[in-house]
Amino acid sequence: MALFAVVPVSAGWEQTDTHVDSTYEVKSGSVHVTKYISFTNQDEDTRFWQGYYSSLSYYIPDKASNLIAYDISSPVQFSENNNGYFLFEFDERVWYGESYAFTIEYDIPATPSSATFYVQETVESADVTLIVEEGYETQVSGNDYVVSSDSGKTIYKFESGNIWKSPSLVSCAKKTDTKVATCVVPLELNNVTISVEYWEGEDEWAQHKLDVVKENLPLQEELWGIPYPGNTNIIITECSFSEMNGYKGFNNGNGKISILNSASDQVLIHEIVHCWTRGCHFDELWMHEGYANFYTYLALEKTDSTASSSMKDNFFEGYDEAESLYALDLDEWSVPATYNSSNAGQVDFGYDKSFVMVYGLYEEIGLSNMKAANKEFSSSRGVDSNYHKSIAQSVSDKDLESLYGQFV
Repeated sequence: MALFAVVPVSAGWEQTDTHVDSTYEVKSGSVHVTKYISFTNQDEDTRFWQGYYSSLSYYIPDKASNLIAYDISSPVQFSENNNGYFLFEFDERVWYGESYAFTIEYDIPATPSSATFYVQETVESADVTLIVEEGYETQVSGNDYVVSSDSGKTIYKFESGNIWKSPSLVSCAKKTDTKVATCVVPLELNNVTISVEYWEGEDEWAQHKLDVVKENLPLQEELWGIPYPGNTNIIITECSFSEMNGYKGFNNGNGKISILNSASDQVLIHEIVHCWTRGCHFDELWMHEGYANFYTYLALEKTDSTASSSMKDNFFEGYDEAESLYALDLDEWSVPATYNSSNAGQVDFGYDKSFVMVYGLYEEIGLSNMKAANKEFSSSRGVDSNYHKSIAQSVSDKDLESLYGQFV
């Protein structure tokens, strides 16, 4: 009597085929995700009953809730694996040439006013549909989709078979009644009142923004070496895409900051830092934006080293990749009123180059000399590039002609 053994193997080899039909449906207060997964065993090593597949490892977002899985006849068991992946146990053995299909459903947290999440597939083949309830402004990164409407809903159909080398960020916003959260931050010269104007249901968002500002105002006083020079009342207003003209944040002066509801902490810190760039009377855009990003980076070094490292790398990589494409002296750099795909490359390069310039100055003269220069700037009536260079040279006793000549 001959004996033979069959061995279960884990799905995910190149010899298997997994196709997913995914639907993301945005409704008030929730994003419901449904994934119909079809797995086919084409692994030559399992021919002639030498083995079979009985499970599939699949990525689930860490904030997902209400996760369920089922096939045509029964629930599918699953367990959390690692790095966001879950192991789904098939209800049958999948031999060579056979297929197995099952469905996963889960919810992504959202508020009645907004939903921000990533669409990404981690399998060989996928068809993805995004359905957004009426009343939302929606922004989707990437251009590999077509838009239609049905029964008042907006439908985004992504290109079939998209390999999904990178995720698409989806941000949906629906303005509702406005609420206000406030706090007071004691600083060196004054107490500063912070007010966050936000949409109903966004209480957690508003409290987080207050926490970011409370942490960063005194931190920026320390980093700049000069007291907070701005208005004693700061009003931060949550905004939708149509209000921001493609940008994520604005410091409008007089203590008024507008910020996209999906903007990161980095954006808010950047806009707070502009209180100091205005207080130093900078004449050139590269000074305002280069310093705003540099001092955001310094703040993140103290509060989130991973974010600061990534931020720095992104600016330097962006500069290195685009340097040969744009002949841009920073003195000539300006930004358009509206940021869009037609001008994004040059605008982004200006931000990259201005950060690299200010970081280079930091490496040349050090933070203590930058603080000394900031005191000179804050007492001046206006700082153009020549005056900026002369002050940086005088406080550091260094020849900076080469640095300024390279960038300005």
